[in-house]
Amino acid sequence: MSPPAQALLLIAAPWLLALPIAEVERVLLAEALTAPPATAQAHPALLGTVLHAGSPRVAVDLGALLGLPSGAESWILLTCRRLPLALRAGRCLQVATLAGAVRPLPVGFAGGHLALGGFPAGPLAERHGLAALGLALAAERLLPPAAVGAARTLLLAPTATESRA
Repeated sequence: MSPPAQALLLIAAPWLLALPIAEVERVLLAEALTAPPATAQAHPALLGTVLHAGSPRVAVDLGALLGLPSGAESWILLTCRRLPLALRAGRCLQVATLAGAVRPLPVGFAGGHLALGGFPAGPLAERHGLAALGLALAAERLLPPAAVGAARTLLLAPTATESRA
């Protein structure tokens, strides 16, 4: 399994995560978007809808997807399937090429079904007190069907100016 050409490296303690840069539209500081008030959702990781530049996006919590505490230091606007999605995440560290090959995770590895595989996290993870194994992610595998469905609904919904016409 080959690693993505370039990846956004971010923290979801105890892991260093790698998300292919091709799936990232923009990275924003946490205060750039306001998380919606907590309401009952179709999936525990769904947060509701946030607005960026006047356009609604389905908000998803990365920590909840991975069974980890919520990281609320950044928002990652995704380009997955051209759907309007915003991933609430921990601290984004840098864009880099992964140092080693992505290897399959052991069967039964917690959260392993969401990751493409593991990679040697190296000194960057060590500096931040993270596990020596990093997790390579892909939005396609990571997002629950409820988030994809909600984003499709947003994409198909008429905008305020269209509905007034």
